[in-house]
Amino acid sequence: MDEVSHVEIYGLLKELKAELDMSLRHIEDERERAEKQSEEIFARLNLLEKRVGQIIILALAFTVAIPVCVELATGRLLHFGTPVHKSRQLNSEIIEAVWTPPPPQSLP
Repeated sequence: MDEVSHVEIYGLLKELKAELDMSLRHIEDERERAEKQSEEIFARLNLLEKRVGQIIILALAFTVAIPVCVELATGRLLHFGTPVHKSRQLNSEIIEAVWTPPPPQSLP
């Protein structure tokens, strides 16, 4: 049987300890890198959620505002429920529509 000296055992233990230290350092570096990446990902997701919320609010505001603006621009909202006479074109001259109030309704 070959005998192993204490010096060889200590040398092998030092090599093993060095490899273990390097492995632990590598694992810790990977963990730190993964934490930084996850923080960055969550920060970007947070920003994306805020932007999507802003877009939804703007879309809802435009959904309400555009029809009202169109109705106001055409004048139909101001005269809701009353007939509007259409404009006529006469010899390349546009005659604007004239609003006339509805005739009074007689009571039965």
